[in-house]
Amino acid sequence: MDALDFIFNGQRLSDFGFIIASFGEDGDVTPGGISYTTTNTPNSDRKLFSSIKVDSTVVFNFSIAKFDCTRQPEPIDRYEESAISKWLEREDGFHQLHFCQDDYENIYYNAYITTTPVIIAGRTYGYKLTATTDNKYAYDFESEYELDTEANIECSFIVSSDKTGYI
Repeated sequence: MDALDFIFNGQRLSDFGFIIASFGEDGDVTPGGISYTTTNTPNSDRKLFSSIKVDSTVVFNFSIAKFDCTRQPEPIDRYEESAISKWLEREDGFHQLHFCQDDYENIYYNAYITTTPVIIAGRTYGYKLTATTDNKYAYDFESEYELDTEANIECSFIVSSDKTGYI
């Protein structure tokens, strides 16, 4: 992930004075998976497709730290800890998670986030975050286009969805 900032539930990480950081082992993404159910046809080796089931969703593991222009680690005070906890560890379900990164301007996930403090010498210096999404794919922000059907112009739609039937 190249992003340094993200938006969760309408608020930017940078508004709290934090950036996406690394404490060594984080940064992995577990992709979602699907299972297919098939049935045998009578008197044949052929299988028929019956159904599909989403087994798991996308899970992101990444860290955040307080941003300091001097690039020196700075401990997080109790007021900042409280603000970050209230913002990220919500009890009201999934919220939009959007990473601020080139080529992903319109992509978001519905996710909930859990935090684990990174404590060094008794002080909190950041958080390891786990964002669990509600699906195995991301969403695109809704777009609205207006076409002039009177003009005899050919228009192409670019399908960017990972899911069949969506644009």
